[in-house]
Amino acid sequence: MKIKALIATALTLAVALVGVALYLNWQADSAPTSVADPAATAAPQGSQGPSATASTGSKASSSATTGEGSSASAAPQATGAPEPSGTKDSSTAPKASDQPTAQATRPSWNPQPSESQVGLEVPTPTKASKFALPSTEERAPVLTKAPAIGVKEGKLTKGFPTAALPLPSATSIVQSSVAKQGELVMLGLEGRSKSSTDEVLDFYAVHFKKLNWLSERSTPAEGTTQITGGFGTDSATITVRKLPTGQTAVSAAGVFKVAG
Repeated sequence: MKIKALIATALTLAVALVGVALYLNWQADSAPTSVADPAATAAPQGSQGPSATASTGSKASSSATTGEGSSASAAPQATGAPEPSGTKDSSTAPKASDQPTAQATRPSWNPQPSESQVGLEVPTPTKASKFALPSTEERAPVLTKAPAIGVKEGKLTKGFPTAALPLPSATSIVQSSVAKQGELVMLGLEGRSKSSTDEVLDFYAVHFKKLNWLSERSTPAEGTTQITGGFGTDSATITVRKLPTGQTAVSAAGVFKVAG
């Protein structure tokens, strides 16, 4: 019984295998066979001509020999593609030999003087004049000898030098004084004048001018006017003011150096 069962099983498997083989054979016969058309493969692409086809064939054979099998290496490359815009023809580029070269020229110099230079003479330098201050009038000394010292009320001291410090006319003396310190003599006068303040100031302005002194006027206080004059160590200051009585108060002080 077992043998019969085995035989039956073997027959069943054989029949199944035969059926499968027949089915596969039928599928292979019914499938359409596609043959690659060599003309389609070699069809021109774009502007490629015969040269592009030949190049493609050579590259394809090279790829088959090396066994790379890469589709990128077998792709046709157009030889008629335009060159990049940045590439220039070396034949049209200017050569270094075509550039103009600067020619060095030596300046010409003639050691012989020209006609315009012949006979030129350097002028003789003139001597500069010596610097000198403008001449001034000589000033005679105001005091040639020292007066006696002292103080007097209502009159002048004995030997008071009125040439150095005078009083205008119509002036009553209040006090006079003479003092001495080394070579310097100090004079002082106090008086009351019937003249106006301007007349008294003008009187002393004329006196200073006779002595060749420089003078200036100023107003140290309200209602008071001064005139100052002097030169060197000699100087005098006159102060005037109007009194309520209508008279002009005169105060004169001077410092003088005794010449000798």
